[in-house]
Amino acid sequence: MNQLVLANHVVPCKEVPPPDCKCLYQIQKAILGCGKNPGCTKLPHLECCGFYQIADHVYQRAGCPVKGGGCLKKEICENKNCEDFKRYWRECANCWRCSTTIMNNFRHFYAKEIEHCDGDTPCKKLLVAHVKGPEHCKEPIDEQYWKRFHDTSLCPCE
Repeated sequence: MNQLVLANHVVPCKEVPPPDCKCLYQIQKAILGCGKNPGCTKLPHLECCGFYQIADHVYQRAGCPVKGGGCLKKEICENKNCEDFKRYWRECANCWRCSTTIMNNFRHFYAKEIEHCDGDTPCKKLLVAHVKGPEHCKEPIDEQYWKRFHDTSLCPCE
């Protein structure tokens, strides 16, 4: 990608506390099992990408971080139909470090809503908020997520 174009689209991100890496790893395991990054998958009304299967609206709510640091300018971040937005979202979601930034930013942006989600720990609440969305996080999630979240034998080489 042309560095000049990147520089014209990127601004510093809002500061948030560092991620809870153990929790985010458990969420990644709940989403993918112990599998590798599946890339982007298209559902009937949604496309999700990367290690956490991040939808474009989650990326947008997280401030649109970009691989290599920084966040997209507001005018690009707010336009999901923009090709630049789509390119940056897919690239970030498919990069482990950048996708972790998305999840951490999402966690901080929706901290108040996530507090009221189903789950008995902050990490479980974040999983439900990610799967159902923070506005529907009192609804149960599929049991497969909980099984993978709790199953320590899934990734024996950890």
